[in-house]
Amino acid sequence: MPVLSAHPATLTPPALRKWYLITATIVALEATIGVVSQSVQGRLLSAEAFQLYNLIISVLVGAWLVTDPQFPADKRPSFDHGLLLWITFPFFALYQLFTTRRWWGVLMLLGFVLLYAVPNLVFAIVYFET
Repeated sequence: MPVLSAHPATLTPPALRKWYLITATIVALEATIGVVSQSVQGRLLSAEAFQLYNLIISVLVGAWLVTDPQFPADKRPSFDHGLLLWITFPFFALYQLFTTRRWWGVLMLLGFVLLYAVPNLVFAIVYFET
């Protein structure tokens, strides 16, 4: 009897896949608004809030990358190596986006970096303004 192997890229409908990025963008906007609203009240967000934000964005962007149907199955890394995957995540994302979308993929990666950086940049601007 053949073993059926289903990869997330074949199981995830494209309509659901785009919601990963939409949700990541909404979370980034909410975090940025939270930084601004807390600074208006004279308080600062805790480091735990930024860690939670980074974890949420990482999971959403990682899920989007794993379910990419344009990335050939034979070039996908094994996701059994836990920490190794998180350490090499930026390089894997650049490799995957460049091989599937060329320079448009590099621009997408810069967009992902902005998702991580925007709340932190707003925090730095607000913190040094006061």
